[in-house]
Amino acid sequence: MNEKSVYFGSLARFYGNTSYALEVISESRLAFVRVSNLNDPFDPYFYFETDFGFDYKRLFEYVRVFHPNDFGWFIQELPPARWKERIATINRYLQYTRNTTFMTCFIAPSEHMVPQNNLLMWAHYGRGHRGAMIEFDKKRLDDSIVAVNSTAETPTEHTGQVMMKVQYQDSAPIITPRDIYEFYQESRNTFPDNTKLMRKFRSFLYVKSKVWSYENEWRMLWRNDETKEDTVKMFINEDTIKAIYIGMNADHDTRNNVTIAARKTFPRSTVFLAKKKHGKFGLEFEII
Repeated sequence: MNEKSVYFGSLARFYGNTSYALEVISESRLAFVRVSNLNDPFDPYFYFETDFGFDYKRLFEYVRVFHPNDFGWFIQELPPARWKERIATINRYLQYTRNTTFMTCFIAPSEHMVPQNNLLMWAHYGRGHRGAMIEFDKKRLDDSIVAVNSTAETPTEHTGQVMMKVQYQDSAPIITPRDIYEFYQESRNTFPDNTKLMRKFRSFLYVKSKVWSYENEWRMLWRNDETKEDTVKMFINEDTIKAIYIGMNADHDTRNNVTIAARKTFPRSTVFLAKKKHGKFGLEFEII
């Protein structure tokens, strides 16, 4: 399975708390969480850090050595006193983005495994196989969220591409003197928001440490600077959910409630119950 087939295929989301899964199914609404409330302080990695320690002399020296013809112009654009002000402005921008961005995450199929067979995800995010996993049709999810949001009375601002694959890295993203120089160079001919530096900052929303790579995560991001709520819920169409997988350790009420809700609201979806595969560290699924 190549990345193209993953991109246009299915995406899944695990729910350890099945009441959240039932909200999605019974209300036909998908929750986006304010990123500033996430448990991981490294996600998203919204830190303004440089490889020159914010030392203006080192920035100054970089421009003098590598761009001598622009040296005088650069010093006028960014004198030492304004550099501290620029650092504060960027930090305010990052904090604003963190406070106004809402996110929902998914696991994608990999070359070697489909999400419903991922024992790590069932253990970590499926509450020890007691929760549920919802499989979404990726294209229909994209179309559904965008179409419904565009007609909302108070639409949530889309942050860019609808769905993006998380990039896993060994090292954290960092800003270089070249990034700063090119920002001021590009800003002469375009809006600052269109520069490579600002695109780089926005890409931080999709960067995580490689320790999380087993999740094979994709995420959808939206921005809303009006709501005070910590979640934004968006309606999805009835053809968005392809299947629902109930964990092997789920209790009777969970199995019953999820199945009833799915048949009522997403009648074209298939509900599966996970079972231990005989003689294997693995699962098999039967249709309920």
